[in-house]
Amino acid sequence: MLNKPDMMVNTTPISSQPLVTVLMGVYNAATYLREAIDSIINQTFTNFEFLIYNDGSTDATAEIVRSYTDPRIFFFDNPINRSVSPNMNEGIERAQGRYIVRMDGDDIADPERLAKQVAYMEAHPEIGLCGSAVRYFGASNALIQMPENNDTIQHTMWLQNSFYQPSVIIRTSVLLESRLRYDVRYEFAEDYKLWSDMCAVTQVHNLPEPLLNYRIHPHQISRRQSLSQQQVSAQIRKEQMNRLHIHLRPEQEGAFGLLTIDDGWRDLEPTDYREIATLLDDLGAQAQHLVIATDVVNRVMAQQWGRILGAARQFRPALVPFILRQPMCNHLPIMLVTKLLMKCLIRWKIAD
Repeated sequence: MLNKPDMMVNTTPISSQPLVTVLMGVYNAATYLREAIDSIINQTFTNFEFLIYNDGSTDATAEIVRSYTDPRIFFFDNPINRSVSPNMNEGIERAQGRYIVRMDGDDIADPERLAKQVAYMEAHPEIGLCGSAVRYFGASNALIQMPENNDTIQHTMWLQNSFYQPSVIIRTSVLLESRLRYDVRYEFAEDYKLWSDMCAVTQVHNLPEPLLNYRIHPHQISRRQSLSQQQVSAQIRKEQMNRLHIHLRPEQEGAFGLLTIDDGWRDLEPTDYREIATLLDDLGAQAQHLVIATDVVNRVMAQQWGRILGAARQFRPALVPFILRQPMCNHLPIMLVTKLLMKCLIRWKIAD
């Protein structure tokens, strides 16, 4: 049974069926929520409805949402915390738009975001899911470019989540016709699971322009639940590998865990690095045999290899052969390789 919208928000129907449904889930988001909502209601594209689901917040989240009188906002104030998936699935069932745009309560959308994403989807009916580059702000500042074309994304979703959830626009018909929803069994990585499932039934894309300002702060779910998220993501990667006929041998399971979960990266031993490197070689060889874009795969694997090497608690000469190992080294930025080698030379270590 679907929840009824909170009647304290103006729920007068908008004049015609909206082209877009903006779907936002919030939980104790009061600190940043007004900025997020304002960035949506002030979009240059105006033909949308805005569904906001409050997941049992105990702060001023509900009061902030109720302070808006924009008739496009529909507020669903759940008294208990149900987690992301049930709320977003209810929003999918209720959505009237041809497209569903996801948004979080702590980020800021570019004013042209909806206009540009809708224009792209209208011009490319074969695309069922489209994200964009994002710009970090807050505790970190960086422009994050995502893989753009369908083939690259399809061939590397087993290595990484190629979409930022609050950057995506979804063709609603793809979800309905393929009966795809957020899966509650994949909590903390439910978005990665949904995008992976969509890759099996539709083409996907990322726009190169940053259309979302993605806030980095210590209260993000992805930071609070980092280990759980990585463990669930590792399971999704295995499922994607099976879809592409890339297989792990039983003796590689340990190395795969080290590759995908950063909990122990600071204290890896040379034998651990050797096992991970051997696994990467094998995965690259399988990708090449299956005519998957080897250069793209090696580049993504090298990024993970660079993160693993850079996380070491103490650098020592024994790491040098792993830093220079081919083909990974060829795909690492020269500045990173130089930095890692210099740390080995001076035996740099993290202060206790």
